[in-house]
Amino acid sequence: MYIAERKYRVGYVDESKNDIVYFHDFMAKYDSVIEVIDFIPESEKIDELYQKINNEKLDILVVDYRLNEYSNINFQGSDLIDYLHQKRRDFPCILLTSHPYEALDYSLDSHIVYDKEIIIAQSEQDDGDIFFKKIKKSIEKYINQLTEAEKTINELNNRENLSIEEENSLLLSDEFIEANLGIPSVTPRILKTENHNKELKQLIDEVQRLLNELQ
Repeated sequence: MYIAERKYRVGYVDESKNDIVYFHDFMAKYDSVIEVIDFIPESEKIDELYQKINNEKLDILVVDYRLNEYSNINFQGSDLIDYLHQKRRDFPCILLTSHPYEALDYSLDSHIVYDKEIIIAQSEQDDGDIFFKKIKKSIEKYINQLTEAEKTINELNNRENLSIEEENSLLLSDEFIEANLGIPSVTPRILKTENHNKELKQLIDEVQRLLNELQ
């Protein structure tokens, strides 16, 4: 199990400065373990906003659903998350919204949609604790998946002969890392063999660099 040795870096994207204040107030109880990094979209394109987010080396991203309500942009929070997941497939995200039914219709993953009312209304303490636990568990799950994938590749990559189960495990780990390092597409399984050691070594080095930054 991954245990943080530093503050979790939580990105928060919202076009409303008032709601950003609400979010900081809501998370203030956890400021010993959480650092909030704000992003206020104004007129940038979705790829430009993604690049700003990616440069901050976050652990999780929390996004308001209606990003274009008060800003001059042509995408919603769900679009931003979908775009991010095209680059980093399993990166943990939460979609906050005051319009849950609408957001559920447009989000590809219903499990990430969370009611924004608990943030704005500063509601019951249990809600805050649950929200923090959701953030913490999402981050830990993602980092553990990266760590396990790296471990599998390290263990199996140098073996001369692999069983069918081991080869499949190696391919799945390889694909997981590739899909979460900002690589546009994953190499089809049919094209992968035990002979692509050089590519695997590069992936191992890259995921180790990312894990070092996260720890």
